[in-house]
Amino acid sequence: MPIRLKDLAMKTGYSISTISRALLGYKDVSSETRQKIKEAAKKHDYYPYQSARQLRAGKTYVVGFLIPTYGMRFSDPFFIELLTGIGDGAAAENYDVLVGTSPEGGSEIEAYKRIVAGGRVDGVIITRTKKSDKRVEYLLKAHIPFVLLGRTSDKPDVAFIDIDSKSGIRLLTEHLIKIGHRKIGFITSPDGLVFTQYRNEGYREALKNSGINYNPAFIKAGDLTQETGKILGLELLKQQNRPTAIVAANDLTALGIYSAANQLGLKIGSDISICGYDGIALAENAHPSLTTIQVPIYEIGRQLFDMLYKIMNNRPLKQRQILLPPQPVIRNSVGPPQKKEKQG
Repeated sequence: MPIRLKDLAMKTGYSISTISRALLGYKDVSSETRQKIKEAAKKHDYYPYQSARQLRAGKTYVVGFLIPTYGMRFSDPFFIELLTGIGDGAAAENYDVLVGTSPEGGSEIEAYKRIVAGGRVDGVIITRTKKSDKRVEYLLKAHIPFVLLGRTSDKPDVAFIDIDSKSGIRLLTEHLIKIGHRKIGFITSPDGLVFTQYRNEGYREALKNSGINYNPAFIKAGDLTQETGKILGLELLKQQNRPTAIVAANDLTALGIYSAANQLGLKIGSDISICGYDGIALAENAHPSLTTIQVPIYEIGRQLFDMLYKIMNNRPLKQRQILLPPQPVIRNSVGPPQKKEKQG
């Protein structure tokens, strides 16, 4: 049974009023007494009623994080690791995280309105940003603090953390070219996402810099899921003049290409080279291990919350916009093509 306020008063010798005011941060309780009471509360697992804390501060001490979903199932481990980082950052400041799902389409903005207009959160973390992002526009009008994982085209001054994915995809493609590939496929992401533009530019830039012709037959647009990665991988690999290497917009898509290659009896790393992006745990543990861009997902989650916490509490940010350099990790899923190729 949880310990009650009067029980803590009996154990410490302080009055119920003094304990309550100390735990709620009233300044009329000395710092020494407040510290003793906090230590006693922690020792006896006492937590003040959240409603009292919220009422005094006019806050919920909750941040919102809506995970984008495609179809009926959610299976992207990227967001699990990101959420762990956000949650650990929030717990360190005695905040909670309201987690929900945000389906693509017209109902997406409604999911944000439910948690914001209902006064359920103090701030929001947005991911998979879009070129013209209605979520950003809505939160700005509602005066709700937020931070972005990714950039947005029409509101360049908002707080964000992002990876330089243009350079990331370019580096992967350049590595494939360096080891002899000329027929390189690319399974990209949905057109409305901002990072799609950057990753497409990185792919095309690598080809152009190496004098390789851009071949539209080698390009497929996916939805970042493993299932679609397999479908589109089969389409590429069944072509008569198929690619000898494929770059995917994320690791799940790449793992879907693994399934396609295995179905066709192709040996990954020799018959077909495959690269992903994100560095999820499944990438390292795949057979063979997947070449990818390693993203510090957990650390980014903690940093996103830290930025949001400072914005919510009117504290200065050392850096409002953070663009991290890509970290390629070359593994066994890539190797030279089986025989020397002509330019694609």
